[in-house]
Amino acid sequence: MTDMLSDPATVVFAVPIVAIVAYFWHETLKARSTNELKQSMVERGMSAQEIEQVINAGVKPNKKK
Repeated sequence: MTDMLSDPATVVFAVPIVAIVAYFWHETLKARSTNELKQSMVERGMSAQEIEQVINAGVKPNKKK
């Protein structure tokens, strides 16, 4: 195992792969959290407009010109 980690070629390929997996894992957790929040708000009887306001609170508007 230590021989594999000391090989520069392994590190060159492993670091980007780990970064990509970590990014998509993070995105999956964010999506799951958002979905759980939405489900909770629906169960409380909140309207679609109220849910949208909560989800979009703190999100910076997209400024494309």
